[in-house]
Amino acid sequence: ASGRTIAFGGRVVPGSEPDGPGGNAKYKNTKESPVYSKSSTLYGLNWAKASIVRLGYVIVCEGYTDVIGCARAGLPNAVATCGTALGEQHLSLMKRFAKKVILAFDADSAGASGAARVYQWERSHDVEIHVASLPEGSDPGSLADQNIEVLSASIKAAKPFLAFQLERLLAGRDISNPEGRAKVLSEGVRLLAQHPNELVRHQYLVMLANRCRVPEDMARSALSQAMKPSKGSTSKVEPVAPMGKAQPGRALFDAEAVPRTEMEALRLVAQEPIAASEILRIRGIFVSDEVVEVINAIEEGGFDLQVARGLLRDELVELLARTAVEPTLSSVPEVVVRILDGAVERELQELRAFAAADDHDFEKAARMVGVLRRAKEDLKDPERSEIAKEALIGWFAEKFEQKPGAMSE
Repeated sequence: ASGRTIAFGGRVVPGSEPDGPGGNAKYKNTKESPVYSKSSTLYGLNWAKASIVRLGYVIVCEGYTDVIGCARAGLPNAVATCGTALGEQHLSLMKRFAKKVILAFDADSAGASGAARVYQWERSHDVEIHVASLPEGSDPGSLADQNIEVLSASIKAAKPFLAFQLERLLAGRDISNPEGRAKVLSEGVRLLAQHPNELVRHQYLVMLANRCRVPEDMARSALSQAMKPSKGSTSKVEPVAPMGKAQPGRALFDAEAVPRTEMEALRLVAQEPIAASEILRIRGIFVSDEVVEVINAIEEGGFDLQVARGLLRDELVELLARTAVEPTLSSVPEVVVRILDGAVERELQELRAFAAADDHDFEKAARMVGVLRRAKEDLKDPERSEIAKEALIGWFAEKFEQKPGAMSE
């Protein structure tokens, strides 16, 4: 996003025959590294970001040549994923510049996007996802060669994801007879049932009923049946509360009760997993059990936030969604030092209370207070900070394992 080169991507020239290992590959790209993660990189963002902000939306394509095609068609606000599926980190990145996202994939790819995933993205990242209906078998790159006007018109006519699904369903079916209309209505209400917003479902239901020439009350009855959980299933479709508001019967996690530094640590783990590995070493001294639970889920899910979501209690999913998109304000070293400093202060308070209540161990407690005070001072000294940090991490680790602390010796 800053314009600094982090990787290279090459495409086989049409008509040439690549040779060597993997010779049939269409693309040849830099392998992933600590500075190049496909799941968090969007090709062309460095050029497109100003236009995205100015126009208020971002066009997402599947490849480099699609971005080039959009630029040729006068659409400078296009970016592309780098050989991987669109994911949570891409959405987090795009949300910084615009809230409207237009998917400019080929028809099959756009239609295959999972509805549950798209609607979750809209809720978690507070974005609006639309889909451009491109001609069958085409993509932005090929359309730029064949018919730039069609490409431009397709982008401008992009529809919300559910509208795109319904239009695609209606365009490919014969509704000239009762049997055809009944079948389309049945499939249509299944699409509607996946949307979490009741008002949105209602408005599209009216449209679907009119197109299929079916009474609205009959269509509503069909939708109610489609929304009932299948036999043996415990899941059901329900309206999802806006971010920050609890649903009936569901506890809402109180982020205000969590120390700010621990919230910042969670943001870093969610957004910068490689750099945040040091935070994982000190999670044992966190005050918030909920933050630790989310961090554990992120690690257990291989730092894939979608996987982590499935491992969390419902009330913590919102916490993960928030921290995955909120801007980070501190570096990992700064956060680690602040968390250690806070843990030392809590330890000092406990030692003072212990010394006041037990004369027998007063001297031992007093010595430990002196050691921790020196470590606390060293944390703020640039020359001694790293040594103090490692000593404290080791001491707390041993303390929680109920072993004698190295510093106490």
